[in-house]
Amino acid sequence: MTEELEARLANFERRLSVLEQRLLAGPAPSQAKAKPLSIQEFLAAKRPMTDLERTVMVAYYLEHFAQISPYNINDLKDAFRQAREPLPANINDAVNKNIQKGLMMEAGERKEGHKSWVLTGTGESFVSSRAPKE
Repeated sequence: MTEELEARLANFERRLSVLEQRLLAGPAPSQAKAKPLSIQEFLAAKRPMTDLERTVMVAYYLEHFAQISPYNINDLKDAFRQAREPLPANINDAVNKNIQKGLMMEAGERKEGHKSWVLTGTGESFVSSRAPKE
């Protein structure tokens, strides 16, 4: 009977040791990968009200989620189509007005023969501060 108790106690000690090691190691990495945020979900969460807001938010999505930077007119048009959002009546005008507002700026390099742009720090802050948060 003593041997049986000693064996059970040794088993409990081993199991406790394993649990303590796991606890000290921190949380286990999640096995499930997070599904990437779609541009539609992003825009729905940010709720842009105007073509100018939609354009700067699409630009933010391209930079932060699609890793496209700098982006050109074709990238913006493709993103609007992917989001199933109507293109602004004059997308170049929307970009230029966002540049005037200090939300976007020319990248200084051409991409596929077209002007390209990036967000400014002000543009990043504008999109990031919109509720609800990402």
